Amino acid sequence: MTVSTVIWQERHSECRVGLVTHPPTLKNARRLAILVLLSLPTILSADHLPDSQLARGKDELILTGIEIYKTPLDTVFRKLGKPAEQRQLSPATKEVVGERLYKWKRPDISIELRTQFSDEPVFKGNLRETPSSIEVRGTDGSVGHTGRGLKLGDSYTAIQKVYGSRYMKMGRRITIQWATTTTLEIGWNERGIIDDIALLGPE
Repeated sequence: MTVSTVIWQERHSECRVGLVTHPPTLKNARRLAILVLLSLPTILSADHLPDSQLARGKDELILTGIEIYKTPLDTVFRKLGKPAEQRQLSPATKEVVGERLYKWKRPDISIELRTQFSDEPVFKGNLRETPSSIEVRGTDGSVGHTGRGLKLGDSYTAIQKVYGSRYMKMGRRITIQWATTTTLEIGWNERGIIDDIALLGPE
């Protein structure tokens, strides 16, 4: 089990059906994630950052043109095409929303999208399924870019130019988090070129 799996199980395992805009948090799973963080270089692994490291300004909520908790899935499929892989991570019931994972694989980019879903239109915008995280890996910056313009293939020095200097750095990875807990994680290769961007929506 990876850190990101722990975080996702934590954030979604007790999300009750109602007017759902974002999932709750289980503190014990976050503590477990911190314990294994150093040994598992996985995107979407950060716990809450201290106030002194929280990014200022408006959250980044867009990656690959998809907005967290807003873009309808039919729009996602029109934009990205049919996914190469689709599977259910947890079922939806009358009381608990479910989770799905979608993957697209192209020569220069791979995309992973996690969603929450329900049999009823319980999400913002009267949706039955809504994006909750996105991760892109590769070199295709024409697809793999954030709403503010940071993209795959950029130098890692571009991160500070776009998002400022308040973040957590660990090895070749930076975690940017806002007060809402929206989290953007960016990794780069040994040449300093960004090859991994992940966006996790607010709790």
